[in-house]
Amino acid sequence: MILTLIVCMDYWLLWFARKNLASPQNFEIHVLTTLLLIVLNSLFLFWRSDFLGKAEKAFYAISTRWLGPVARFVNRNSAPIFVLVLAYGVVVRFDIILTSPIDPNVADMLPLIRKAMAAFLSGDYPYKFYYLPWKLPLYYFPLLWLSYIPAHVLRLDIRIIGVLISAVILFIFWHESRRARESAAPGSLKPLLVFLPGIFFFLSPYTIFFTASGHSYPYWFCLVFFLYFLKNDRHALAAIFLGLAVSTRQPAVILVPFYLIYLFKNVPRKQWIFLTALMTISAAVLILPFFLADPKGFLFDSLSGVSGELSYGWRPAILGSVGLTNVFYFFGITRYLKIVQMTALALIFLLALFKVRDKVSLFVYSGFALFLHNTFLFYIPSHYFYIPVFIVFSFAALELLGAVAPVTARPPFAVKPFLKLLAITTAPVLVLFLFFADLRGVFIRNQTVLAQGFHQAEKNEDGSLFNWAVGQRAVASFPASLVDIVLGHDRSLSFLASPFQYPNSPQQRMEIFVNDTKISDIPMDNRWKRYSLDIPAGLLYVGSNKIEFHFAYAAAPSKVLDSQDRRELAAAFRFF
Repeated sequence: MILTLIVCMDYWLLWFARKNLASPQNFEIHVLTTLLLIVLNSLFLFWRSDFLGKAEKAFYAISTRWLGPVARFVNRNSAPIFVLVLAYGVVVRFDIILTSPIDPNVADMLPLIRKAMAAFLSGDYPYKFYYLPWKLPLYYFPLLWLSYIPAHVLRLDIRIIGVLISAVILFIFWHESRRARESAAPGSLKPLLVFLPGIFFFLSPYTIFFTASGHSYPYWFCLVFFLYFLKNDRHALAAIFLGLAVSTRQPAVILVPFYLIYLFKNVPRKQWIFLTALMTISAAVLILPFFLADPKGFLFDSLSGVSGELSYGWRPAILGSVGLTNVFYFFGITRYLKIVQMTALALIFLLALFKVRDKVSLFVYSGFALFLHNTFLFYIPSHYFYIPVFIVFSFAALELLGAVAPVTARPPFAVKPFLKLLAITTAPVLVLFLFFADLRGVFIRNQTVLAQGFHQAEKNEDGSLFNWAVGQRAVASFPASLVDIVLGHDRSLSFLASPFQYPNSPQQRMEIFVNDTKISDIPMDNRWKRYSLDIPAGLLYVGSNKIEFHFAYAAAPSKVLDSQDRRELAAAFRFF
């Protein structure tokens, strides 16, 4: 129970640190948050200790006495609570998608994945450099970006994949709590405690925030199913999903030696060989075709992020990271990071050789290895790297709950009913997304959302509001639903615009792109003028659609006029 609550606290600590991501002045906050995470999650290593065991049993007994009525209510109303949590989390995520265009200036990984998919679907080799406009290789193993292809081909905003996977992870915890409820006493806390990490994952402000730019969801999906099937003794399925996890993101490789140690000690040798081969084949089927097509290009691109230097990023991102990388960077001793990381991983692996003998110890030591990997990461340690750690620790806590609150008979795990319930959960989420723009429009008028490059509204002399486009690039977005695309509803974009002018200024030109496709190149009049553009339905995606404005010039009034305004102004806009 204590470890379950620690996992729940982890998600909120992550959000607390994320709020100060680009703030080097809050360096101390990030260090303290990291130290607190280390202290709390280190308790997982001592779960067998007498002190923690006695504290756990005492805490569980007291909590059962005081929280018995709450537990009984949750146990009786588990399904409605699950539906309410799911509905709230899904609607908030969909609203974020509709109001946040996929733009490299916000986060560059989803645009990178889009370009890789486009290259692959056009017959090009995807592992190469892309320009966003900055130069980036394709960092990820194939399954991570291939997972987004169905949404891309069906002209859905690819972030729907992330929402569906988040819903699946919530479902996994709810389904496990449902199975725990079938064998627990009416007032038992166990079903609630099993469900709790899933609720905290799904409703954490950080995981909700991550919807706008998140890309690691296929990795999380494979990881959760590996852990879930292993917990329920479906060894073949667990081996397949670990192989699939390896084919998404490189850190999944860290789990492999711990899993093999566990298998070596718990299954017959022939089964160990079979499961090892099954895991290897599951990864190789997806990785080998791309590797064999261009070994050098594949290895350079997919491993460049792992082997990258700390200097790759910018100072605020490093100092605002979770982990001890920022401490090494602050004191100028980054050359020791790789050594410390490799030494820590080697020590935890050697310890696992003797300590890993059941599923709890497997989850604990593999989760702690992932935790150490992130803590001493020798490139920018992003906050979302810790979500897999918390997921693994959640399953360690779930497995431990069985020892603290034992049951007389555990219902057998059945795959078909599980898949049926999973389909019933995810299908309505997908259907809601297809029509969400129309449903949202009933309550909130759908309109152009101004994003990167547009300054806050100002007033003209006549009192009308307008927005300056600052810099030579500005981004806005508008929503679309399945109805718009199926019925071929072309969109009309109307706005008033006036270029920023100064003595001897050149004529302003405005290029307009919709979802990275150029639709217009307009010479702007030197006055307020109404512009109307038709956007073909064939360019639209269900979800958010990006409108990008490129300008020939932008100038600061402080440099060309008698003004104190230092903004680089391009044009003023009023959208309809």
